[in-house]
Amino acid sequence: GKEREEEWFRDGESSIVAGYKGAVRAARRSIFVENQHFFYAPLLRLIREACERGVQVLCLIPGQPGGAVKDAKAKSLAVRRDGASGDAPRYHEDWMELARLGQCPNFTLAILAANDGRGGYRHIYVHSKVCVVDAQWMTTGSANIVDLSFDKDHTEVNIQVLGTSSCKPVLASLLTKHGAKASRSADAPERALDVGDDGVDGIEALAQLARKNAARWAAGEEIVGHVVAVDAEQYASEDYLKAFT
Repeated sequence: GKEREEEWFRDGESSIVAGYKGAVRAARRSIFVENQHFFYAPLLRLIREACERGVQVLCLIPGQPGGAVKDAKAKSLAVRRDGASGDAPRYHEDWMELARLGQCPNFTLAILAANDGRGGYRHIYVHSKVCVVDAQWMTTGSANIVDLSFDKDHTEVNIQVLGTSSCKPVLASLLTKHGAKASRSADAPERALDVGDDGVDGIEALAQLARKNAARWAAGEEIVGHVVAVDAEQYASEDYLKAFT
């Protein structure tokens, strides 16, 4: 009725973040996230709790963070270095929660890159917004994992999909592409990665590859595939930017 419609416009609609929270709370084995932003402490806290239950988590974010992200990181680091004076800067708690999440051994934060053919690397910017849980639940659409996308005054549209028959092939396709060798011809695509019934086999395989690629990057060697693990606490800091630019 009209009263319910007016309430919706006043209070907003929160099914996107509610879907994320519900799926993460129910996660048993695996969580895959690929998102332009990963800065929403309430959800990161739930993901950390999932890691503590033994869930394997792989999160892909841009290797070259935008100016606003770098600025927020600098302000957060200044508070940690100099101590808080007044209210903490916006996103400080989100950065702190990401750092805590990075301490979980079954959590991997990674970026996407490719060999540039000249002994270096080129970044592959992550602009997608997709999450797959246990290869049984998936969401994708316009919403980033950040307060602005979940705020009642911003419009976003996501779909949520249930069922292994729909979610597992999407997860397998994404992990296969991210793990494929850059030199492989489009005419001879990589055989689809076996992600297992609940996605955990694929996530573990990509996480292991990402860590090996991080060591290759540090040594100036060619990476295999496109995933490169990064330090969650250092992400977007000056030290990170020196290492990954």
